[in-house]
Amino acid sequence: MAQTQTNYGVAVWDIVFVPGPRSSWYDWLSPSWCRHVMAYGYAYKVGAWVIVNPTEKFTMVDVLPEKQFERWRDRLLEQDPTVVRAPVVNETTISGRFGLFCTAAVKHLIGLRSRALRPVALYRDLIASGATKVIERDGYQSERPG
Repeated sequence: MAQTQTNYGVAVWDIVFVPGPRSSWYDWLSPSWCRHVMAYGYAYKVGAWVIVNPTEKFTMVDVLPEKQFERWRDRLLEQDPTVVRAPVVNETTISGRFGLFCTAAVKHLIGLRSRALRPVALYRDLIASGATKVIERDGYQSERPG
């Protein structure tokens, strides 16, 4: 079955690097300010926020209207995240999704050509590719990109 693009998707994602304590062996490979990575973006044609959170056991995808997103964002800010804004670039030539972990899922989501296996390396590659910093761990006001 052929797939068609609907153009209802998100064109610009806010990539969220969430701090946390060490809970697994692989947490020793990343600094505490970026133990997990997830993304959210605004889908204009639908008029809602899309949140993609790849966890260890499954990937959560939520579509929230403005008021619910604001409540979700307020809870997120309590975790003191680092956030960068990046457009969908679709640079990959083959599926870059190696493994079912947060870093691979997010770089695949935006189509970034990157060898990153850890959130800190993805942050470095996003900044090098021209992503803009939205917050550096001390509060921000998220607005619809555009």
